Amino acid sequence: MKPWKNAYKIKRKTGIMIIKIQHDDNINGNPAIIRTTLVRKSNIHRHHLINEICPKHESDSKKTLKNQMMQTINHLNYWYDSTGYRKSICFRVNNPFQTVIGLKFLCNKGCDTTGYLPNLTKRGQNLFLIITLEKHGMIIGRKSVEICPTDLIK
Repeated sequence: MKPWKNAYKIKRKTGIMIIKIQHDDNINGNPAIIRTTLVRKSNIHRHHLINEICPKHESDSKKTLKNQMMQTINHLNYWYDSTGYRKSICFRVNNPFQTVIGLKFLCNKGCDTTGYLPNLTKRGQNLFLIITLEKHGMIIGRKSVEICPTDLIK
């Protein structure tokens, strides 16, 4: 992973984004949730969901996760959430905490991850990774990072 323009360029499938998250203040009660979600950067295309792995890269994933373009490499205390408007990966953490999560992205930014827009314009391809700290459904903190999953990193 390396900075590229204002985004982090990550090698599709094998590149792993390691994120260290630390929260020192005690949030009343345990546990809290870290939610990671992908959205399109462009306001014009933000409503186009990132729903699935494109047909070209489907074989890179377990069949049970074919609808998850972003996947975790963590082994404990996580789940894939598809109950809301956007799919996400959630991690359970106790407070105060310091945790490391690892994410990989199975499609390039230009792949059809919507299931209905095979030729999304360049502006619609840029992605934000949104990281949210939640407690009892309330948002405690949020950070966004622009990412660029790609096959080739120069």
